[in-house]
Amino acid sequence: MIADTLLEQLKKIDFSDMDFDKVLDMRDSSVFDKEWVRVWNELEALKKKKEALDGEENLSESVRKEVYLELYNLTQNEEIAAYGSDDFGLIYESEIWGLSDEWLSKLVKCYQNARFPHGKL
Repeated sequence: MIADTLLEQLKKIDFSDMDFDKVLDMRDSSVFDKEWVRVWNELEALKKKKEALDGEENLSESVRKEVYLELYNLTQNEEIAAYGSDDFGLIYESEIWGLSDEWLSKLVKCYQNARFPHGKL
């Protein structure tokens, strides 16, 4: 699973000089947020069309919790931890449900490159 690989990359992100307020503002900007919500809506529509996958919801929550705790430990910032957790939920569930998207691939690439996603990807 890609989420497992990305979990290791979280530890490599350099948060020491990160301006959390600026990063959060860039994630809340329409450039980032519009695309994130679009992919989430596509995933939700796909999930409605297909049968539920047994146990996948619990695994998704487990991944999200692990990411939240790791990011909070690294940053001591609840919002950064929550956004990262949401990203991993989106990535994990998209992989499980078979959703492929160019912007989502860019989101994954950020984490693969040990970069916390924000702004234009």
